Amino acid sequence: MYRFIINPGSGSGNGKKIEALIRSQMSDKNIPFEICETARKGHAKQLAEQFDGERIIAVGGDGTFHEVLNGLDVEKCGIGFIPCGRGNDFAEVFRLSKKPAEALNAALNGQPTNIDYIQLACGLRCLNIGGTGLDVSVLERVENKRDTKLTYLMSLIYCISHFQPYELDVTIGEKTEHYSCIMVGVCNGKQFGGGMKISPLSSFDSGKLNVITVQMPQNGKIMRALMGFTNGRHLDKPYVRHFECEEVKVSSPFNYPIELDGEIYKDAVLDCKVVKGGLKTFK
Repeated sequence: MYRFIINPGSGSGNGKKIEALIRSQMSDKNIPFEICETARKGHAKQLAEQFDGERIIAVGGDGTFHEVLNGLDVEKCGIGFIPCGRGNDFAEVFRLSKKPAEALNAALNGQPTNIDYIQLACGLRCLNIGGTGLDVSVLERVENKRDTKLTYLMSLIYCISHFQPYELDVTIGEKTEHYSCIMVGVCNGKQFGGGMKISPLSSFDSGKLNVITVQMPQNGKIMRALMGFTNGRHLDKPYVRHFECEEVKVSSPFNYPIELDGEIYKDAVLDCKVVKGGLKTFK
């Protein structure tokens, strides 16, 4: 039995169109399936928790994939992905087809592929990138607003003009360093924010986390510092630090909110480790 968890509103309603395609193709091929639509934030996680041993196929954007990962029994269930969100950062890096029919075929018939994911000490999981700093500030401003690239861009411009550095301690092994940061990213994937290549050296099967710290430039020009992220040409900048590790903790007495796959958490800490090959998927 194939279980589809679909966010019908993802991608400005594309989820609903893809649902019609799935129903048609699965019925034509006489393949047993069930479709579950999400109705609210957190619902995809609740739906995934109900299934035991099936192949779950998540239809939506990075947020939907994140929720399904957090509800999934990773030891018993595999997961396929059909991307139809706004940013689709995971899909871009994992090279999932953006053509729904091709993505559906891969989810049904693709080769099993085990990839890494990020496990937080609090129990949360992250598929792509977790972080804190400017990225969280931007996401907080666009929350509950119309989901468009213009909304995100306007929020980014506002946050840059009003931004105060995050004071963060990054602990890897027995060494702790303090940073006055624009942001810190704990990366399993390469990009976030609809194409910002924060971690160009990351791979979903490396068995490593890539930690990127972006400190405040001495000239204070945040926008110029961020421009390098569009093409991944920033790792050699003097205000950027890059580490590879299996475990990392990012902490602060200020209890800043964090984001995981673009979802905001206000009471969680980036206390992370990589789970090597812990997620079974298909492509």
